[in-house]
Parts: sequence; C-alpha cells; structure tokens
Amino acid sequence: LGSLAWRRAKMVVHGPDGWRSANALAGEPLRFMPSEWCKDSRLELIFAEPQDEARLKADMAACRL
Repeated sequence: LGSLAWRRAKMVVHGPDGWRSANALAGEPLRFMPSEWCKDSRLELIFAEPQDEARLKADMAACRL
C-alpha cells in the first residue's frame, strides 16, 4: 500500500494474529488494532483520481500469502 497515492485506507483482514482493522489518512502509517468484525476481509482505498482497476487487482493478488 505504501507505493499507492491513496487519500484514505480502511481495512479488516484476517491473519496470523486474528482479525485486525486499520483506518488511515494519506501520509499516516497503518496502525492495526483487534477487530470485532470477523466475517470477511475487506480493503477500501480512496484516491483523488480514478485508478487502473486491472493494475490494482494484479497488485493485490501479488500480495496474497
């Protein structure tokens, strides 16, 4: 995510430490906290301009464990 020029990032993800969430504005580090939501992983990125959807999907797929 550090290579993208997002204005806001919101997410809930399931990983080795359980369910975690993060919410940050541009320039802020992502600080993950325990999350009560535990149904599905979600990522929302808000940009100032439209993005190349295919590139975003490919970049996300490359990040999967």
